[in-house]
Amino acid sequence: MSEEATVVIDTRGQTEAHTLKLITSEHPEGMVFTVNPMGAGTYLKFADKVKALQALQQQDTSGKQLLRIQSDLCKLLIPLVTPNEEFATWISDAERKYPLAFQAVMQQIMRFVFGKAYF
Repeated sequence: MSEEATVVIDTRGQTEAHTLKLITSEHPEGMVFTVNPMGAGTYLKFADKVKALQALQQQDTSGKQLLRIQSDLCKLLIPLVTPNEEFATWISDAERKYPLAFQAVMQQIMRFVFGKAYF
């Protein structure tokens, strides 16, 4: 008699809130945020933006187009994070003061929130 293989799918990563801690020069103790799971509508918008970003990265395109799509991805992320206002303020300040560092950090955050498959 052969044993059937059991497939285990752990959905907790997609259905539970996660904690994100940002450590900055201004906040060396860290700012703690809760990242809530995304709904289907947000996921579809996100997937469309990622496809556009990946297509542009393969072409010889302007940095402005890439930054615009990355900015759109940030806008999709903000409503998932609480406290929203504090996170939105951090995004605005970091993008203005340290644009290159901001892009690197946002890429890490996007990997954390949306999964490594996309970034």
